[in-house]
Amino acid sequence: MARSIPAQLPKDVIFLYPGNGLVAQRQRLMHARTDCRVRVSRARRLPEIREAIGRATAVVVDATEDHPQAVDAMLQAVARRGRDSVSVYTEHMHDGLELFVRMHGVLLLLGPVDGSEWDGFWEGRLPATTDEQPSTLPLWHPRSDRPRRAA
Repeated sequence: MARSIPAQLPKDVIFLYPGNGLVAQRQRLMHARTDCRVRVSRARRLPEIREAIGRATAVVVDATEDHPQAVDAMLQAVARRGRDSVSVYTEHMHDGLELFVRMHGVLLLLGPVDGSEWDGFWEGRLPATTDEQPSTLPLWHPRSDRPRRAA
């Protein structure tokens, strides 16, 4: 008997080491996007980090409190998921963090980020499934500091 394969697998978003700002964003995303599985991990050891990243569609690493750990996790995420799937968020800039993140082609999010900016970010990272209506939310454009409105 043949197994049926779903037309589209759910998107899997992982937040690594989220502080208070990202915990609130996680809740917002869970309510706004029913096509996503949203997970949180505070994995510290390499095998745990790799397992947490798994097959994530998007990985957001919070470097606000422990930037050395966040950098290690970012490198693992880039190696396993590719740089376009990874973002580093921080509310406090650390020595060398911006240069290191940008050298690896990863998007650096300087927080705090407001709700409409997050909405635009997620719309760019997690395109809507075919049965969802297009949104009028801002589109995330990685070459500018702020999202722009859809035409």
